[in-house]
Amino acid sequence: MRMKKLCSLMMIFCLIIGLCACGGKLQIDGSSTLRGVNAVVESCRVEQQKTGLTAVTAGITLTNGSESGIMGVKYDLILLDKAGEELYRFENLRYTVEAVPVPVGSSVKIEATPRYRIEGKPAAVRIELRELITEEDMPPVHVPQIGETLGEALDNEHLRNILSDLPTSIEIRIDRSGTESSATITDAGTIERFATLLSQLTIAAESQEFVTDNYNGLTLSFADGESVNLSLNLKNLECRIYDTLRLYELGGFDRVWQLMQELSE
Repeated sequence: MRMKKLCSLMMIFCLIIGLCACGGKLQIDGSSTLRGVNAVVESCRVEQQKTGLTAVTAGITLTNGSESGIMGVKYDLILLDKAGEELYRFENLRYTVEAVPVPVGSSVKIEATPRYRIEGKPAAVRIELRELITEEDMPPVHVPQIGETLGEALDNEHLRNILSDLPTSIEIRIDRSGTESSATITDAGTIERFATLLSQLTIAAESQEFVTDNYNGLTLSFADGESVNLSLNLKNLECRIYDTLRLYELGGFDRVWQLMQELSE
């Protein structure tokens, strides 16, 4: 029993030694400033993975000393050897805020986790800012919040006032495993019924469940010539926040879904 415990301890010790040998902290080689925005690598670790890739985890602090809010940055992360020579450059890494800009005088902490097959052993890391993304380049957008109505979540006046500003037509699209059925509704009574149900929808939760071959939707057309498209992944609302597609469960949607199915058959 004592020998078995000793062997187990030796195996754990060897495992720890092996893990320590395959990675470590890197020295920080300065910071980078571009148009008043400063980037500093606060910490950086590398790990040699079994696949042969070098995985980097860098903690970076961005401080906005410019004259306007920033929505993001593009930057390079450079790995250096002991002599200070460049081993590898991770180019055009990008950080963007979710929706609210980083105010003037404020800082934000971000993490970069690039990986690549690198020859040589990194000893230090350096960051170089390449481009700032300002509020003019990427205006802030509203991110749907739990409990909001469709009009609030999508920041749309037609949806906010849908009971008094009824659509002139509603197009229904239902994808049944790759076979799409559709219908266009122009009957005033049916449109009013739809509008009532849509006005009662709220954002219930964000969903991570993405379904393929089940893309449904509604297109609401209004008298002023504008239209509102509601894209659905199965029953969840699709909402694109900059480059990211996010899904939201809708409270009260089952009644809308039932009506969509009835009218598109």
